[in-house]
Amino acid sequence: KIKINKKESLITSGLPRILAIALVYLIGIMIITITFSYVIPKINYEFHKFSSNFPNIISQTKSAFENFYFNQIYPFLPQTGRDYLASILNSLSEAVKHIGNSILQKSIPVVIKFFSIVAGFFIVPLITFYILMDVEIYKKGFLLIVPKRMRDDILELLARIDKVLGRYIRGQLIVCLCIGISVTIALKIWKIDYAFLIGAFAGIVDLIPYLGVVIGLIPALILALIKSPLIALGVLATLLVIHWSEGHIIVPLVVGQSLKLPALIIIISLLIGAELMGIAGMFLAVPVAAILRVLINYYIVEKKENIEKNPS
Repeated sequence: KIKINKKESLITSGLPRILAIALVYLIGIMIITITFSYVIPKINYEFHKFSSNFPNIISQTKSAFENFYFNQIYPFLPQTGRDYLASILNSLSEAVKHIGNSILQKSIPVVIKFFSIVAGFFIVPLITFYILMDVEIYKKGFLLIVPKRMRDDILELLARIDKVLGRYIRGQLIVCLCIGISVTIALKIWKIDYAFLIGAFAGIVDLIPYLGVVIGLIPALILALIKSPLIALGVLATLLVIHWSEGHIIVPLVVGQSLKLPALIIIISLLIGAELMGIAGMFLAVPVAAILRVLINYYIVEKKENIEKNPS
């Protein structure tokens, strides 16, 4: 027989399990109800509106850049510099238009497919409920297929990975939600179009360390620049304050140092993930790197130290 200490359980709670699961589901249902009754329809409406107005937005952005260039920069440049910068702006404008059209063409089928399969996700909570209710049975069954000499190591590794990833995922979801809401409110205050859509986009891409902040700023600044350079500066300052608050207040409180990964390792992981799987790889890169850190630390660092302390 396999005895499992309750303290080693991957699911612990001060409440009875059925009550704890019911409470989590109740909170989840409330969040889903609010999201699907108000937020999702609003984002969907703004997405379709943005898609139809995209050529006009590109044209307005180009005009705003040209006005700023000819009024503020052009008079102070030598002739050679004027021609060179003008060619760069034209090339950049065409590149942005091409990339934007490409993203929209790929995004629209994805969004349509997403809304068509949403109903399928209602099955997942039901299955998850029964798994959580009998999690110890499944855990015992899993350990039966693991050799006895490896069971302690497997339980320890699962507990560590669950702790690291659980804290990271929960923290990141809270951070992304805070960013999405904050950016939406800020853009609403500045009266920028598509505030819900841009806020949702900023919240999602914030899952990508470092790069997500820059990617989330771009659409907001482009739409603000259409109104005026002064508004664009105001929006930039507001969003920088939001992201500064995220990095110095929200992340340390919610996520902390749960991953214990150096910045260089995170950047390298992002590059490898992007190379192997594109955007999806960038989202998965950091959690995978965290799992590898746990495995390396356990099997190489700690095992080696134990062998050195107990050579016999």
